[in-house]
Amino acid sequence: LEAKRKEEEKERIARKAQLKEETMRQNQAQIAAKKELIAKQEEEEERLVQIMLDKFAADEEDERKRAKNRFEYKQRFVHQIRGQMEERARMFQMEKDQDIAERNASFQQEEYRRRVVAEARKRLLAKHASQLKGFLPKNALVDHEEVQILERATTN
Repeated sequence: LEAKRKEEEKERIARKAQLKEETMRQNQAQIAAKKELIAKQEEEEERLVQIMLDKFAADEEDERKRAKNRFEYKQRFVHQIRGQMEERARMFQMEKDQDIAERNASFQQEEYRRRVVAEARKRLLAKHASQLKGFLPKNALVDHEEVQILERATTN
């Protein structure tokens, strides 16, 4: 029984050692595979970096050419815009002057219309004041002068 137990203990220790050895071999294999993978990734990264550097250099040259073309185009554009701005300013000033003249004419016309209407109201009020006395609603008379006209006409 003791021998059997010792035999089982030896087998268990041997299995444990074998398992440990197998685990170490697998670990070493994984480490080697990982190193190989890292080396391949670094190689691929260097290749991609070189491709990108080449592309950046080409893009930079293209951008320099485009910048030169944009600068020349901008110079022509600025010159054209200045001419257009001067033309617009001239047209704006003309429209502004015309608008001011129209407003003045409209104001004068409205002022004339108001004077004519006020005079007509006063004439009608003076002519018909005696008939209107007592019939006019409150606030129907616009100013103090109309009130005086009505009072003078009714006292006569």
